[in-house]
This record gives sequence, structure tokens and C-alpha cells, in this order.
Amino acid sequence: RSPKRKRPWVKAISKAHSQVGAQNSLLPVLRLSDDDFRGYLRISSTDFEELISGIREAVECEDTLMRPALTVEEQLTITLRFLATGESFHSLHYQYCVGTSTIHNKVKKVCGALCDYLIPRYMRLPATSAQWEEVADKFFARWHFPHCLGALDGKHVRIRCPPKAGSSFFNYKGHHSIVLMALVDADKKAIFVDAGVNGRCNDSITFRATELFRKLDSGDCNIPQPVPLPGQTVPTGFAVVADAAFPLKKYMLRPYAQKDLQQKANRVYNYRHSRARHVVEAFFGIMSSRFRVLLTEINGLPENVTRIVLACCALHNFVSHKGNQQPTSQATGGLEDLEGYGAKSSDEARTMRDRFREYFVSERGALPWQDKYLDAH
Repeated sequence: RSPKRKRPWVKAISKAHSQVGAQNSLLPVLRLSDDDFRGYLRISSTDFEELISGIREAVECEDTLMRPALTVEEQLTITLRFLATGESFHSLHYQYCVGTSTIHNKVKKVCGALCDYLIPRYMRLPATSAQWEEVADKFFARWHFPHCLGALDGKHVRIRCPPKAGSSFFNYKGHHSIVLMALVDADKKAIFVDAGVNGRCNDSITFRATELFRKLDSGDCNIPQPVPLPGQTVPTGFAVVADAAFPLKKYMLRPYAQKDLQQKANRVYNYRHSRARHVVEAFFGIMSSRFRVLLTEINGLPENVTRIVLACCALHNFVSHKGNQQPTSQATGGLEDLEGYGAKSSDEARTMRDRFREYFVSERGALPWQDKYLDAH
């Protein structure tokens, strides 16, 4: 019997890593043009260097007797390319001449390090009344919606069925997924995100599982005290805007139901509500165009996929904060809406929404084009 062929400790392709891998053959060329560099990794070369400094301590490894360790630059490049394209680890293995198991481990580690570095700096929930007022002032100046603390929505992120998960992550669209929930400011940047709840849950149930819900519902969020809307005398509270899948609360506004739209004032409110809420849809569209891994079926354990999703959100805020150019088009597929869930609302919440409606049809609050828009639609 012929002897069993011994597996090599290091594959030939991995030995060629330093000669023909994309890190050493392609990256130096891309650095000659910032547009090319940004097109490949979705961030500028300057921002790339900042991220290297920010995560170096968390991900840097020492060489061993067997082989040299991947540099921080290599680990970050592979991770950003994975987030930008959603390519399989097998495909990245051939591009960078690095083992698939190594890529898997490094992507997980780098995504965690990016979250630890970026989230405290670029994605913080307002902690004081004054910080919330800054958010509301921007919404009013940009989208003509007063007392708005952000736009809230959730999306399904598709995943491959986890081992032994059964139908736990199976959503109403017929896919396995986790849920990404985001509260977005007037600049289309996230001020709060939560990810990882299984895809069987709807918007309302997912929101109830978040830290943001607990703070808002308990009044422990330092939201500004109610003050009159412009030109009005009755104090009105501050709230987030959300779609019809969420409950109507004194801190959360949803559109009027279809059955109530015979009244023009209600249609005006829904139009103004939609204008303010579109920023969260734009956030999801821009982010998933920039980091197209979100448009794929991500293969990994839910906790690892959660880390990937949060890293994309943090990177989106980082890139937006730096003023880098947004994608020319927004992705229209991949991220899917959550299932709606009816919920009772209090008289206090309905009265508060009615005050916004009255403001939007008043001489002080009406937009010059809103009647023409409604007549055309």
C-alpha cells in the first residue's frame, strides 16, 4: 500500500502571500489614487491610517517560529474588503493568499476592535437634554419637523441558518435573519443601533428588547421637557418618528392609519412625518451600498454576524463624519422591512400627535408646497 501523502504545514498559496497577495501587489498601486483606494476599501487612505492607529493595540500579533503574523494593515484591509463586497472567505483566501480560517478569525477580531474604537467616538446616544435639543434643532432646520429626536426603523439582515437553530431566526419573508434597529439623526448618521435579535420578531417586539426602549419608557433618557411648538401655547413633548409597525407613544410618533386619511390634515401630517422619517431609510440605503456584505446572506454564528453589522454602522458614521463622498446610489435590495404589529395607544399619545398635525396645517407651520404635493399624490 502506498504511504499516505502528508499535508503541508503551509500551503503553497500561503507561502506566496508576501509576493503575490493583494496586500503587497495591489494596495501600493491603489494608494497612488485616493479615489481608487476609497473605491476598493470604502474609506480614504488617511482614514485607513487613523483606523490602524485606533485598533493596533487590540489586534496586533507577534511573529511565531512557524510563520510571520499578519500585520495590522493586512488584517484591516482584508476585513474592510469583506465588508465592502461580502465576498466569501474562500474568495478572499485566493486574493490575499491567507488561509480561510485565519481570515475568519481576523475578520471577527477586527470587527470587534472597530466597534470598540469607533462607537464611543462616532455613535453615541445623547446623554443630556442639551444634546437631545441639538438633534431636534437639526431636524427642524433640515426637515421642518420640530421636537424630533430621531427617526427609528428596523431591518432584517440575512444570515445562513445557524447550527441547531431550527426556526428561531426564520422570518416572515422566508429567510433566516437577525434584526438591525437604528435611530438616525438629521444627517443620516446613527445615534443608536441594536442588532442580534432573531428575525422572527417584529419591529415593536425588537424595539422593546433594546436599551433605548428601556430608557425612553422609564423616562431615564434626559429628554427635554415639553415646550410649545412654534406659534402655539400648549407645551408639547419631544419624540422619535417611526413607521406604522411601531406603537404610538408619548415619546414615539407614527403615521395616521389609512382609515383616517379622508381628513386632509391627517394626510398633511403623514407627509411631514414621512419627510422626517426618510432619513432612516436613507441611512440603511447608503450604508448597505457602501458595505455590501449587508446585502448578502452572511455565513456565521449570530454573535459574529452581529459584530459585523455593528462594525458597518460604526464605519458608516465614521466615514460620514469625515465628510467623504456618499455612494451615488442607494441599495434597494437585501435589507428587508420588519413585520408590523398593531398596538394600542394612549389618549395622551394621540393628543400629542394631534398637536403636531395642528401645527403642520397652521400658518406658522405649513410648508408652501405641501398642498400641491398632496393634490398630486
